[in-house]
Amino acid sequence: MSNNKILITGASGFVGKHTIAALKDKTHLSAVSRCAQVSGVEQMYSWENITDLACDFDVIIHLAGLAHDTHHSSAEQAYFDVNVGLTEKLVTWVNSTAKQPVKFIYLSSVKVFGEQEYLKSDSPKIPSSVYGKSKLLAEQFIEQNLAKEHTYHILEPVMIYGKGNKGNLPKLYNVLMKGFPYPFSGWQNKRSLLAIDNLQFVFNKLIEQECASGSFMVCDDEPISTYDMLKCICKGNKSDFIHFPLPPFFVRFLMSATRMLGMQFLDKVLGTLVCDNTALKDNIGIELMPFSTKERLQKLDFTS
Repeated sequence: MSNNKILITGASGFVGKHTIAALKDKTHLSAVSRCAQVSGVEQMYSWENITDLACDFDVIIHLAGLAHDTHHSSAEQAYFDVNVGLTEKLVTWVNSTAKQPVKFIYLSSVKVFGEQEYLKSDSPKIPSSVYGKSKLLAEQFIEQNLAKEHTYHILEPVMIYGKGNKGNLPKLYNVLMKGFPYPFSGWQNKRSLLAIDNLQFVFNKLIEQECASGSFMVCDDEPISTYDMLKCICKGNKSDFIHFPLPPFFVRFLMSATRMLGMQFLDKVLGTLVCDNTALKDNIGIELMPFSTKERLQKLDFTS
């Protein structure tokens, strides 16, 4: 076990659970969570009592936040209270009580770039959703306020997939397994995805190495079409689905019509989002991410 003392916020979430599993045997882990107990950590704190203590952690992995609300049921102010407010609380605590340099790793979102389809490290950050705006404000607070003796690593992930994820990918797969046809097999969009294994690899590199502060998009190396994504998952689960190709002009019409009605589902499924992760790989000193998209998709098990 290393001597690193690491604090994880949002420890009971999807990414938090995977992060604890990856680090628990190698570091001294503590957690901040709404849950009374999280397995795999040595010490639990609440948001109410954590800042009453001195910060003696070497690394803070800040995962806590209000996730993207696809049903518009959360009040807009809640995004800023949680995503910005908790970040401000942690940064202020580190600045005022830390006795040693701290690595502050913040999981932001690619939504800070709004609805752009092709993203590079110099792409403008123009969020279009309340969620994206709150994440960008949190990023800016870290960049502008974290004391110079500390380092920050802001990660902007695309859609993260892996065991235990309850997002759109397993929902779409389960619909297809009920016999509903997929009519978009001819639609060749491109999506950058992020395997939870690659994210854990990045966390580990940032913890072990001295890397420059900055914000970085994080994704697998190769984008993939939604149709190929589904084929990979089915291959791994030894299943198949009904599919046929609607004409591209009709797909574009459907996407436009649903968008005008305020429904974003087809954009999420069929839209293009390609990210360039070169800046991140240069910063952590690698040429390729260790896990490929197709390989990890085939290992997803949605049958259990």
